[in-house]
Amino acid sequence: YTLSLHDALPICVSLTSRQKQAIEMKEKIQETAMRLFNDKGFTAVSMENIAQEAGCSVGNIYNYFKTKDELSVAMTDNVDMAYAEIEKTYAKDKKGRAMDHLIDFVEQTLKISANDRMLYPCFIHSIKYPESGLLKIKPERTYFRMLKDLLSKCVEEGSISSYVDLDELVHRLVVIHRGLLIEWRIDEGAFDLQKEGRQIVEAMIRGL
Repeated sequence: YTLSLHDALPICVSLTSRQKQAIEMKEKIQETAMRLFNDKGFTAVSMENIAQEAGCSVGNIYNYFKTKDELSVAMTDNVDMAYAEIEKTYAKDKKGRAMDHLIDFVEQTLKISANDRMLYPCFIHSIKYPESGLLKIKPERTYFRMLKDLLSKCVEEGSISSYVDLDELVHRLVVIHRGLLIEWRIDEGAFDLQKEGRQIVEAMIRGL
């Protein structure tokens, strides 16, 4: 099972046929771009190349993405949308502990990342072409912002020491997340990804 942009939208949203076509075209452009980036390198691929391979006009691509950089960043929009839905759930849970939310977030983001069909190709692309900066830690992105916010709330409730460097802890959690995803792919899903993530993060936090 893989998530698409349509799957990431709230269930209550009813899409018109034109909206569905727009979503499908956007996904096709992204998938085509990622394949070309992997084959030829990020800098060697133009918007014209992407349009030709995707079977659409360059103007059509510019309806969705102003630049090639914007297109590459949008590759992970699906997971950001799913993470934002989790954030809304935590906001409604006024009685929940921040630490419980953090551990749940670790599990849920691993599941979402594993199911998203664009994220793993993005990983491979970022390893081959680190200069693209596609998956570098950016504080404004939903995943990184939520991690920092959840960790700050853990400090406030006393479940994490106030002496801990939160930016360093965000970095460690990102390393765990990405390392587990790659290892899970190498092992062809042979272990419970969410359980493994929870246990490693809980052990790390106890060590703090």
